[in-house]
Amino acid sequence: MSETVSALAALHAGILSGERLGRRATWSRVVDGEDVVAIRGLLEAGSGAVTRDEADILFDIADAVAFAGNDPEWDDLFIGAVAHHLVGASGHSVRARPGALHASAGLKTHVIAAAARDWLIARVRRDGRVTEAERVLLAFAGADAEAGRASLAAVTLAA
Repeated sequence: MSETVSALAALHAGILSGERLGRRATWSRVVDGEDVVAIRGLLEAGSGAVTRDEADILFDIADAVAFAGNDPEWDDLFIGAVAHHLVGASGHSVRARPGALHASAGLKTHVIAAAARDWLIARVRRDGRVTEAERVLLAFAGADAEAGRASLAAVTLAA
């Protein structure tokens, strides 16, 4: 496990418990502004495409905080980082991570490989709920029709 994935896993545990290192206890299962800054900093310190392990931890966090009162920047980071992963996992070159892990930066037209789309569909289905951020990712990956669920059929990129 990479240092980034280990640090993201520790942040995930803190988000679940509400006990973040070096901070007073906060509401659990909410991503606040400090969490977004910490997660973005960890991811932007890496190179190349966001890895599958990193994207999996981001989905674990997203599943834990779905529909909570999260910092608005969380969805932007989540969408941008997972899109960055999907593009890289599909064999396309990706922009350097600093500045690229925003929804607006990652949602350019790319052909997403079937294996990456299948992974995305499986991750979205994993908790049985679909957030708006996940709908955006499904539409970006062209996976909404393949997902085979009526609730995903109306996916749009408009928020």
